[in-house]
Amino acid sequence: MTLTLPSADGQGQNVVVYQPILPRLLLAYCSLLCNLPLQDLLIHRAFNPLQPLLLETMGFFRNDPVVVKVKLACTPQVRKMTLTKGVNTPFHELMDLAASRFQGVQLQPTCQFLDADGDQLTVSSDDELRDALEGATSAGSTPIFTMEAAAVKEEDPDAWMVVGSVPSPGEQNPGPQSGSDGLASSNELVFWVNGDKHTLTDPDPSLLLVNYLHSVGLTGTKIGCGEGGCGCCTVTLSKPTTNPSSDAPASEVLSVNSCMRLLCSVDGLEVTTTEGIGSQKEGFHPIQEKIAEGNGSQCGYCTSGWVMNMYSLMESTAEPTASDIEQHFDGNLCRCTGYRPILESFKTFASDGCGHDHSHADACADIEDSGKCQKRCGGQAKACAYKRAPPLSADVAQHRASAKLLHFKEAASGDQWFRPLTLSDLATIQAALPSGADVKLVCANTSIGVAKYFPVGTAQPAPTGPKVTIDIKDVVELQAVSEDAQGMTVGGVVTIAKLITAMEGSKWMTAASDPASSPFGAAVRHLKRVANVQVRNAGSWAGNLMLTKNHPAFGSDIVTVFSALGVTLQVGAADGTRSLMSMEDFFDADLTGKLILAAVLPSNAPAPGSVVHFHTFKTAQRHVNAHAIVNAGFNIVCDAATGKVSKATVVFNGVAKKLLFAHKTEQALIGSPLNTAALTAALAAAHEDVATTGASLDPRHTPDYRNALVDSFVYKLFLHCQASLDPRIASALTPFAAAEDRPVSSGVRSYDTDPAEFPVSKALPKLSAQIQASGEASYVSTMQPAQGLHAAIVYSTKANAKIVTIDPSPALTMPGVKDFVAKADIPAGGNTTLMYSELVFFAAGDTSPCIGVMLGLVLADTHAHALAAAKKVHVVYGAVGGKAGGSPPITSLTMAKAHHTEAPFNQIDAAMRELVMKGGHKRRGLHPRTIPSTPEWVAAVKDGRNPLDVKQGNPAAVIARARGGSNALSSVSTLKGVAVSGAQRHFYMEPQTTFVIPQEDGRLEVWCSTQDAALTQTTLGAVLGIPAHKINVKMRRGGGGFGGKLSRHLPLAAAVAVAALKHGVQVHGLNERVDDLTVTGGREAMEVDYDVAYTSDGIINSLSMTLNIDAGWSLSDTVGDQAMGCAFADNVYFTEHFEAKGNLYYTNTPLNTSQRAPGVVQSILAHETVLEHVAHELGLPMSQVQEANFYKVGESTPAGEIIGSDTFNWTIPTLWGKLKTDAKVAERQQAVDAFNKANRWKKRGLASTPTKYIMGIDFYHSGATVNVYPDGSVEIAHGGAEVGQGINTKAAQVAAYTLGCPLESVIVSDLDTSKVPNNTCTGGSGTSECTSAAVKEACATVAQRLAKYTSAGKSWADAVTAAITDAVCLSATGWYVAPKPEHGASTYATYGACCSEVEIDVLTGEVQVLRTDIVMDQGTSLNPDIDIGQIEGGFIMALGYVLTEEVLIGKEGEQLNLGTWEYKIPSAYDIPIEFNVQLLKATPNPSGVLHSKASAEPVMATVSSVYFAVKNAMYAARAEKGVADYFSMSVPITVQKIQQGCMVTHADFKL
Repeated sequence: MTLTLPSADGQGQNVVVYQPILPRLLLAYCSLLCNLPLQDLLIHRAFNPLQPLLLETMGFFRNDPVVVKVKLACTPQVRKMTLTKGVNTPFHELMDLAASRFQGVQLQPTCQFLDADGDQLTVSSDDELRDALEGATSAGSTPIFTMEAAAVKEEDPDAWMVVGSVPSPGEQNPGPQSGSDGLASSNELVFWVNGDKHTLTDPDPSLLLVNYLHSVGLTGTKIGCGEGGCGCCTVTLSKPTTNPSSDAPASEVLSVNSCMRLLCSVDGLEVTTTEGIGSQKEGFHPIQEKIAEGNGSQCGYCTSGWVMNMYSLMESTAEPTASDIEQHFDGNLCRCTGYRPILESFKTFASDGCGHDHSHADACADIEDSGKCQKRCGGQAKACAYKRAPPLSADVAQHRASAKLLHFKEAASGDQWFRPLTLSDLATIQAALPSGADVKLVCANTSIGVAKYFPVGTAQPAPTGPKVTIDIKDVVELQAVSEDAQGMTVGGVVTIAKLITAMEGSKWMTAASDPASSPFGAAVRHLKRVANVQVRNAGSWAGNLMLTKNHPAFGSDIVTVFSALGVTLQVGAADGTRSLMSMEDFFDADLTGKLILAAVLPSNAPAPGSVVHFHTFKTAQRHVNAHAIVNAGFNIVCDAATGKVSKATVVFNGVAKKLLFAHKTEQALIGSPLNTAALTAALAAAHEDVATTGASLDPRHTPDYRNALVDSFVYKLFLHCQASLDPRIASALTPFAAAEDRPVSSGVRSYDTDPAEFPVSKALPKLSAQIQASGEASYVSTMQPAQGLHAAIVYSTKANAKIVTIDPSPALTMPGVKDFVAKADIPAGGNTTLMYSELVFFAAGDTSPCIGVMLGLVLADTHAHALAAAKKVHVVYGAVGGKAGGSPPITSLTMAKAHHTEAPFNQIDAAMRELVMKGGHKRRGLHPRTIPSTPEWVAAVKDGRNPLDVKQGNPAAVIARARGGSNALSSVSTLKGVAVSGAQRHFYMEPQTTFVIPQEDGRLEVWCSTQDAALTQTTLGAVLGIPAHKINVKMRRGGGGFGGKLSRHLPLAAAVAVAALKHGVQVHGLNERVDDLTVTGGREAMEVDYDVAYTSDGIINSLSMTLNIDAGWSLSDTVGDQAMGCAFADNVYFTEHFEAKGNLYYTNTPLNTSQRAPGVVQSILAHETVLEHVAHELGLPMSQVQEANFYKVGESTPAGEIIGSDTFNWTIPTLWGKLKTDAKVAERQQAVDAFNKANRWKKRGLASTPTKYIMGIDFYHSGATVNVYPDGSVEIAHGGAEVGQGINTKAAQVAAYTLGCPLESVIVSDLDTSKVPNNTCTGGSGTSECTSAAVKEACATVAQRLAKYTSAGKSWADAVTAAITDAVCLSATGWYVAPKPEHGASTYATYGACCSEVEIDVLTGEVQVLRTDIVMDQGTSLNPDIDIGQIEGGFIMALGYVLTEEVLIGKEGEQLNLGTWEYKIPSAYDIPIEFNVQLLKATPNPSGVLHSKASAEPVMATVSSVYFAVKNAMYAARAEKGVADYFSMSVPITVQKIQQGCMVTHADFKL
């Protein structure tokens, strides 16, 4: 026959094959003829007819596993080993396997073999081993190899013990049961949880591990996202292994996401939760203690996940360094802490101490200046003591050693689960299944976290699950990892983490002159950026490939790396023949009935006379745990003498509709040296490749940006390949996006305290931090209904559409479903609305204003059943107004302005009145004129002014005169501009949740994660038509709020209450993360138009700011946010003629609501933008213009506050000066300038910004009750909500201080409206101090009653006993309302100043915050540890707003950034590498509670320092092109906006 063969020059050639010819000779002949390696020929299509014969002959495959026995000549010991099928076994591999079975024994390099004829043969080579195996197999016998070894020492009889090794198939299944289908299997699932054995018969194949844990009372493991993106659900899985350094059994301990792990897959494993490693009763684990002591737990919802991921590291790593620790947490998110205290706490376990210079140890010993080591490692560069967990129970090892094939069948649904142990098992299972069965092969089930986002632009729930699931992770043949002369072979179920470990340990990396830059090294570096630690520990590389095959738009990093490496896949059926397949062929191949058996990773070692350049690249929205926007892989082979490219593999992913094998780019490179001409040709060819395949349809990034990344990656490749580079250009190759590129983070905290007032002002961790770390802390989301129901929301999926019908019947037929609750179920006499005319349930006939309004609840027996059924409710929509096609939804502020959807004043007036009526205004701290019906409001309306606007002087007239050329203003210039800020989501770690318990007499106990218990009580009473005293709202703690639970919890709370009242049973509702983001708005998008007049020295004479705000479909809380944005807009600057006015616009998007510093972050950023614009026009440093406009003592704000008065202190000049000095701003600016001059492709920027956050605490009214018991213990109840801000700890400190009792004697009870009613909501950062004042008032009453006893010299306990004996009442209440401000609307202001330095990659837009210094005036802090934690957490939330948290709305009103897959809050690798925070010392607040000031919200606006630092770096990049014009940048400044704003073109690419 004739074969058309490939050749190195790309030209095909015909070869006539004469039979018979030995296939091996044919292959060798063709290899020489084509000048191509054997491996390239094996996978070429030309050899398809001969491939099976070739592979058999070459020894690449065995059809069946081969069991061999190895006997040591010096002992009677015999070991049985399995050589897996599908893998060739070199002789050295047999010897290595034998050595692993005989620990500590030195084996001779040959062995003896008795063949079928009784001849003794010596085996010492690959060929001899193959002949021995073939002979034994054909004879049907088990080959026995005898090996020589030194005698075993008598005193070490256990040296031969093998514990935990992988048994052979015959050893794995003794005594199997016979299932109903005839398969020999077991229907029992056996596993261990925290040391306790659990045995389940026929468990539900769809049950997730986290749900099972909750069902057995282990609620320390939290549900945060359900897709492996946040880490709240982290647990560890352990199994016994053999410890090479000891004869004792050891354990493999891996952290995994229990929210994706199917329970059925944990057979034979030990599951450990945070409750299992430490508790109040048994004593806390050192990790739990350290994160608590280090203030690394605020709301605490994520803490157990951090603890368990750290636990896995400590249990699996002998001596982790600080760097090891910091790089281990790419899979854990936190919204509260800002990460720094978590990392610092964990680094106390580092083998190198904190990883920092400890010359500051003396300073650390002083509580007032807490430096980098935070005093928690004793000022020494050593690790805290850590004792590892004891070995696993012998029962675990025994169960695994006798593992059986598993088969479960769930009675209700009929779903089945199989767990085969061999490919033969798998083949048997598949053969027994009926034709057309819905079957899914799984390894770890991690794909459920990703698959729901495809097709692109959707965020559909995970499918309800196939009817048949086959867990293949324990199939022994698929677990093998081997290495030979050509590379490495890796089995299909090998996890990504183990793949990385194997590659790192391979000779192809370890033996390289520069391991990190070897092909394997470069691949490993990229693979470490896949997903996160927990996912890499569980998910297999083959599963990732299959996910890409099923969803071509998924931009898999593994696929890109494998394709560039030239990986060959071994694919086949469990019982059939195998074939080799290239990565490119794989994606077009029909794999029906087949699976990926293994991957062959070629070493890519350069042949003599050649050079290999292997490089991969990736750019993502966030540094870690983020999918690629575009990634690329290049494998270039060059002739060492000529430099010409002889072979090229180029792969792009994310830029096209599917994985792009860029063959035109490859051809443009082959035959050419990597010079400028080749670069030009390659860039052009790359664009042709993209055009041929078709551009990506993902709307989240523009084609221009994706193409720019392709250009940048090609350019970076060429730079890597140059023999030498201009140092300025070489900066392009300095990486900093990956976790391993970051230096170990550091920071200094500085503050003072007043021992005379201890425990007030003392730095203490949260009182509940330890039980938060141990999982014993209670949250509403983890409560389990007793004999009750679970609820899942059903919401609209169309915007601006008429709801025609709602049909729940498909949902009602699903397993476990009990009912569908809707509008008709609201009791007669109850309100059908919540706030602002928002319906509790939208019904047929109503208009759905946006995607996400509540239609009803599905009630079911489990949370999972309710969620699955909720997606089955069928809703029919029609056009609004009967128009064909309807009106397209208004999805952006730009569209809203074009369609003139601004709210008229009468609607603002009505919304503001309702806001005040509901108590929402009380947190605002605004001028009385903003309260409807007050004289100030009436006067403003009468004058034709919007009372929410702020104005002093006559800015319009001044600007008009300046523009008109008036002689009086001839020295004044003017300019106009717009500052655009996007939206933001709260992303509290605990989604919206409510648990309602019906009680006697028609009462309801409502547990709700809320910031406003009183509003919840009154709203639910109105909806249900029952009096408020029958509704008791309670909460122990909430898993974050940030404003998102001020009113946005009400839809779920009301719906669950209706359901509970209807059925008379407990009902628990918890929003799934994607659902929660869909239905809940957040920070408003805002466009601020500004018009300014200024002098030549930068003085602002007049400024007019118009805040155009996206309210969503209802005005909601945005009326108050508008008022705050206007009231705070002056910031720290005096402008004689100033106005800030607002316009609210309706859009067909979820109604927006308050989020930390609502309206203020945007308006202050806009004001700073004005100053930057002016500075740029004048050619002045921005800081000079800032300083020129600072308020001066005695000047008045637009609201009437007198700056620097006795009651309104002014510390900005002090803070600003301290920042400049301590942060060395001037010196660092010089260093930044020098860096930018020396580097073309990396640029740095530095900027500083101040802030003034006014606080009107007189608008709060806070209550507290204190009870002192006979033993001296004290219980406090107050009306504030503990949502992570430490309100309970501060209240306890104040109580202990006021009473004079030990802090340990004080506890704080649940938030409970029956104990403290009518409290103002928790928001605006003022609740903690006002609650503390109420506690102080109540305690002062008790202290006065105890005075005669304490003054007599009695101890606290004795004084209480004596008072009780005298029948003294030791219970009191406090009710605090702050006095009205002396001037203006605010009681005081919290001030701050911040300097940030950043570095950007000009070619990709990636940014790293190198350093941030914050100086805050917190007055006399009630608790510096908590306040600094709030400052750090607030700043990092704002950092996300500025850099990564992008909210995009599609043309149909759908949100494009949902879940952890697309919505990227900052990770631990996005925080400043150096993060310093200090509190101004000796500056008590003359008007605050105990001289304190509010924290958290005030720091938010200082993040504009990062915004302007990035812009300054971009100015430096643009200057390289001779562009000096001012430019504007909308927030967030994503990687796309940065790269595109740097104006890079092909002409800039120099070699």
